[in-house]
Amino acid sequence: MPPKKKKATSPKSKNSKAKAKLKSSKVAVAPPPKEPEVITPAPAPKCPWAHLRSPYGGKMSPADEWSRFTSYSPSAVEIYKEMISAETSPNLVILNAVVNYESLPTPIVELPSSTGSEETSTPTPTPTPTPHPPCDKLQIINCELESLLIPSEILQRLVCLCIPGSCLSSEAVITMLSSSPSFLRSLSLVGNALSSIPPQLFSHTPKLLELDLSYNKDLGSSFPTDAFSANASLSLTLRSLNLESCGIGEGLVDSLTSLNNLRVLNISANEITMAELIKFAPEVSPPPQFVGKFEKFNFHPMNSVTKEDAFPSTFSKLLKKMICLKQLDDKPFSQSMTIDIEELSKLDIAADDENTKDSSTCSCVYGNPCTSKYNCKTHIWFRRFEVARQAREDPNFDIAKALAGT
Repeated sequence: MPPKKKKATSPKSKNSKAKAKLKSSKVAVAPPPKEPEVITPAPAPKCPWAHLRSPYGGKMSPADEWSRFTSYSPSAVEIYKEMISAETSPNLVILNAVVNYESLPTPIVELPSSTGSEETSTPTPTPTPTPHPPCDKLQIINCELESLLIPSEILQRLVCLCIPGSCLSSEAVITMLSSSPSFLRSLSLVGNALSSIPPQLFSHTPKLLELDLSYNKDLGSSFPTDAFSANASLSLTLRSLNLESCGIGEGLVDSLTSLNNLRVLNISANEITMAELIKFAPEVSPPPQFVGKFEKFNFHPMNSVTKEDAFPSTFSKLLKKMICLKQLDDKPFSQSMTIDIEELSKLDIAADDENTKDSSTCSCVYGNPCTSKYNCKTHIWFRRFEVARQAREDPNFDIAKALAGT
């Protein structure tokens, strides 16, 4: 018998068998591990004045910044106590106020209409509204807050921060400023509850030009001699310091020694002793370096040392050391002027004469501290924040007695 012929297999069947064989011989391979997600870091906060340049085209020095600071108009947002309720936190109120302010368009200034015939005149283009410039000054006025946290996205771009008439302690201020890097040039904490000036306060404000701590009466009880020397950048930047009515008696000059670039100092209405005054202009050793750089100096009003017999001669020596002084107790001054120091002790009395003032409009007795000495009662001015707080909190507050000083 002839041999049987093998059936021819089609190419398709061969391919299917090969695939099946290959599939069965494959070993299960684990999927490749997922690459870890790359977290993009948030951009570093940018100083709001980083784009500004000095007159020579380079970065601005502290002196350049001080020159600009004394002449520029900030874009300010104000927060009042009435805007804060028990249901809304100050943090949210501040954020909403700033967002609403910056979303408003700037007022449109109408251009004068062109003169001439209608045929020759060209149509005046309609100006388009532009958004408000970013807020760079925040004022939280008389809110009586014991603690405060400012949103970091706002604190980072502030140039000026003003919180008068609250109850912030030194620890509360440090917590507030340490929540985010800041580029503040001006910090005002008038009429708060500061009891000390811890060095950590300035580690968060390396570019500070102006500091106002006036009317914090507990500062003088333990005024630290290293209040400003612990931060090296402060000695380069700080130009203005206000310590009015802080109850300071001694230790002031030692604490100011490191502030070699100070231009403005207000230490009026304190308890400066004669020994402390002599440190400003000692007879043997040279005076502190900052004394010769003062341009504005407020000392005399309500300082008890002015009543001592040695005050006229001691203060005269001090004035001679202030070779750059332009204003003394808010009055023009030059070294060529002849000033009777004995009469100087009467200047505050003459300026506060009740016959020359309009103190009938004193708003302290209605809960709002006066902003002008001219409109405030003499016996109230140096304690105006305290009187205003009593007027707001005490339901039995007697306005007539407060105005009369009884």
